Amino acid sequence: MKKKKDETAVEPEIVEEKIVEPVVDETIDPASCIKCKDSEAAQLRAIADYQNLVRETGKQRMEFVKYASQGLVEDLIPTLDYFDAAMASKPDLDKIDEAARKTIENWIVGVTHVQKLMMDSLEQQGVKLVDTSGMLDTSLHEAVEEKESDEAEGTILSVVANGYMMADKLLRPARVIVSKSK
Repeated sequence: MKKKKDETAVEPEIVEEKIVEPVVDETIDPASCIKCKDSEAAQLRAIADYQNLVRETGKQRMEFVKYASQGLVEDLIPTLDYFDAAMASKPDLDKIDEAARKTIENWIVGVTHVQKLMMDSLEQQGVKLVDTSGMLDTSLHEAVEEKESDEAEGTILSVVANGYMMADKLLRPARVIVSKSK
């Protein structure tokens, strides 16, 4: 038995591609062409303005993310100062009896550990200590005292309070004691 061809099936037609030439309408007023060009220029300006807005908004968003935790960090700086003061005032263990020495050693280890954890967490947020080695830099350091020294004038002798930076922004300058000539 022969199969009959489905009479409803449509064979695909091959259509020749033709290049369509634009039709120039000679009846168009040249003044309306100028209006079209003005509209096109205005549209291009609007697109450029929008792209600039998107770019600027992206920059602002990145800046916001970069410094989002700044307020919290600034609130924690006094706490870091208290950790430094606690560690600076730890007792001399050689002058304490054996029973108390063990308790104080454990306390020192605990405070040191908490201080390190806090600084590690802040470093993950982009916070770092201001470098206090070398010479006074008034954009990073605040000289709170001058002492006569054999060092070159303006050399940082000691740190009164650490300074902190977040990314490239100074949160608090380091308070330092600097040398002055004799």
